[in-house]
Amino acid sequence: MLDWHLVETPTLSPPKIYGTYSAGCMDGGIKLPSRGEGYIQGDVHDNRAYGQPELINYIAKLGREVSSIERTLIIGDLASPRGGPAPITSSLHQSHQTGLDVDIWLGSAKNSENANKIRQVSMVDKNGSGITKKYWGDSEVEILARAASFSEVDRIFVNPVIKRELCSKHAGEEWMHKIRAWWGHVGHFHVRLKCPPNNPDCTMQKPVPDGDGCGEELAWWFSDDAKLTNSKFEPRKYPVLPKECKAVFELR
Repeated sequence: MLDWHLVETPTLSPPKIYGTYSAGCMDGGIKLPSRGEGYIQGDVHDNRAYGQPELINYIAKLGREVSSIERTLIIGDLASPRGGPAPITSSLHQSHQTGLDVDIWLGSAKNSENANKIRQVSMVDKNGSGITKKYWGDSEVEILARAASFSEVDRIFVNPVIKRELCSKHAGEEWMHKIRAWWGHVGHFHVRLKCPPNNPDCTMQKPVPDGDGCGEELAWWFSDDAKLTNSKFEPRKYPVLPKECKAVFELR
């Protein structure tokens, strides 16, 4: 097992991805600047501030978009300098391995606020059944809509409670297609980009299902079957990585 989180620097090779979002690595990772127009880096773990050029550019573009509505994004984890799995003993991340995933906190800061002091909060109430109305508002919806609008975005994960709240007012809207319910994600949304062009070793996951993700698909997340599925989750296991990743890890 390779300790990817202990690697402090990216490779100097051109940007390239090997494998899948949950079993892969990358060459040519770029570190996200700690601050840019419309965003600031929040708490990150194990030097997970690196991404492929497409992800760094995406964050910059989205930052400029939300700056126009006088908000500041708080950016969480991207990937380690060379991607690869997060530590099994200290992280819930199964993906974030190829430089195409980023967590963005829900509950952005106003441009006039000191974003350094903002802490991630839960948009789901303590019972796990409803939205925390103290924190949830129109700006969260606007940011999610803008985040989903870029063509390079494959999908965005949010908590099922958040998806249900969105469906109650925005079902059928085009941007809702990319917003998908997933476990966790109570205080942030998870953006996943498509494999960039000219990356034949980057493996996409199955396409997002048709439709807006409301209706029967959403109802499952609140069913007894979903609760049973959640209770059967096994601890993370170290994935089998592409053969190229050993060389990526060992490069000096």
